[in-house]
Amino acid sequence: MLDRLARDYGLPRLALTAVGGSAPGWAAMGFRARDVAPGSALAVKLASYEADARYMTREPDTHG
Repeated sequence: MLDRLARDYGLPRLALTAVGGSAPGWAAMGFRARDVAPGSALAVKLASYEADARYMTREPDTHG
């Protein structure tokens, strides 16, 4: 479903913030944790979550 929506809206990637230890589950669905530059706006937003929050992305499947 996410892939179809991404294709319909022309999104080049899907992104999320994994919290509550959910990163392994998202990784199993193809998402990968991304490095975030210290002090960046994204780093500030991530800091508002719990310490193990991870920014994750993946490319949508284009063969749906």
